[in-house]
Amino acid sequence: SFPYLDFLAGPESLAEVPSLIEICRTSPVSGKKKAYSFTATQKPYFCPQNGETLSAFLPVITGCNNFCSYCVVPYARGAEE
Repeated sequence: SFPYLDFLAGPESLAEVPSLIEICRTSPVSGKKKAYSFTATQKPYFCPQNGETLSAFLPVITGCNNFCSYCVVPYARGAEE
């Protein structure tokens, strides 16, 4: 549980952000109600714990619209989403 985190939304859930904010605004003052929105293919990447710390990588964008001569991302992952 992350007490400082109100909601999570992946890049494919951008349209859901207003409703997630509304859920958080109307939740009880206790702050125990949280909102999460991830598709089946879009999950946080958790790293192993080192002692009491935990890290996670959250995708903020998929793909790319720039076709740099040295990069394969636009070809491998498609257009920016």
